[in-house]
Parts: sequence; C-alpha cells; structure tokens
Amino acid sequence: MSIKKNYEVEMEKAPKCDICGAEAKYDAKTTTGQWGYLCHNCFMMYGVGLGLGKGQKIIIKKWGEYYEIRNLFLKWWLLKSK
Repeated sequence: MSIKKNYEVEMEKAPKCDICGAEAKYDAKTTTGQWGYLCHNCFMMYGVGLGLGKGQKIIIKKWGEYYEIRNLFLKWWLLKSK
C-alpha cells in the first residue's frame, strides 16, 4: 500500500466496506469520527470528503498498471453490454 496523492491510496486488492460488506472504494473518515473502508454508497452517506485528514480514494494496482475501481466497473459494464 502506498499513498499516491493526498486523496488517493494504492492497494493490491480492494478491501470490503466496514459498514455493508461491499467492495470498498474509499479509506475515509466518517461523520461520527471513525475511520474505515467504505463503498461508494456508504461514503456518500457517511464520508466527510477526500483529502488530508478526510479520506482517500482506493486505486487498485494490477499487472504493473493502475486502475481506479470505477474504471474497472465501467470496463465490465461495456463488455457486458456487447
């Protein structure tokens, strides 16, 4: 795991959301003060934002290239719709 920018963190594998168990997309502080891994929906409901002291977007590092989790979903959706 390494920090790429103040609002991004690189990981080999996406962890599960600490609230609902879905695939996490953020490592972020919540409105109640605790930190955790959050999926997009939980981040929108409970996250306080991105940046230093707030949270980071998880970027998956695979095969020597970096893929944002949202880009993986878009590629999957495009392949599925063909």
